[in-house]
Amino acid sequence: MDNKNDAFLFSEEVIDFVKIANEFCELAENTFSFSRQELLEKLQIILPQLYGQCVKLPQVESIFEEGNEKFVTEEEYEMVQKGFESKFGYLNDYLEIVEPDFSDADGPVVCKLSEDFADIFQDLKDFLTLFRIGNNEMMNDAIWETKLNFGTYWGQKLVNSLRVIHKILNADEPVIEDIKDSEAIQGTAERDTSSWFVTRRQEDFRDIPSIEDE
Repeated sequence: MDNKNDAFLFSEEVIDFVKIANEFCELAENTFSFSRQELLEKLQIILPQLYGQCVKLPQVESIFEEGNEKFVTEEEYEMVQKGFESKFGYLNDYLEIVEPDFSDADGPVVCKLSEDFADIFQDLKDFLTLFRIGNNEMMNDAIWETKLNFGTYWGQKLVNSLRVIHKILNADEPVIEDIKDSEAIQGTAERDTSSWFVTRRQEDFRDIPSIEDE
C-alpha cells in the first residue's frame, strides 16, 4: 500500500471512530468508577456515536489472507464482563428475539448487557491495539475486520443494548443502585410492587430459555 492510497487511514472518519472506540474501551475498563445510573447515562451517549462512526468507516478490502492478530486475553474479557455484570446488577438480563439461524429457541431468550458490551469491547480493543502498533497494511485490515464484525455480529448487540438502556432510563421506576437503596425506596411499610420495573422483568423471565442453554 503506497502513500497515495493510504490517506484514508488518517481521514476524519477513521480518526473519529478511533476516538469513540477508545472512549468506550476506557469506560468498559473502569466501570467501577461510576454509579449504575452514571454508567447507563454514559452508554446512552456513547453507543449511538459508536454506531454512527462505524457506519462512516471506509469500505476496504483485506490485504492479508491470514486473520488479524488478537490481543484481548480471556482474563481481560472476563474482567470487563464481570465489571459490567456487577455494576448493572438486576438490570443485566433482558429479553430478546433471536434469529432462527442463531438459536433453536421458540420465542424470546434471556440476554445479558454485560456479555454484549464485553463482546463489543473485545473487538474494539483488538482494533485499537492493531491500529496503534501496526503498519498501514495492518491498519487497513483492522478497519476491514471491524466493519465486517460490526455488520455481522456486534452491531446488532449494540442496537439491542441501546434499546434496553433507553427503556431503563425512561421508565417510571428509578434505577436502584444497590440493596440498601432498594430497601430505602421500599421503606418499612408494605407496598404494592407489582408494577415495578424489576418485578415485571422477573415475571417476564420465568420459563424463558437462556442462550447459554441452547
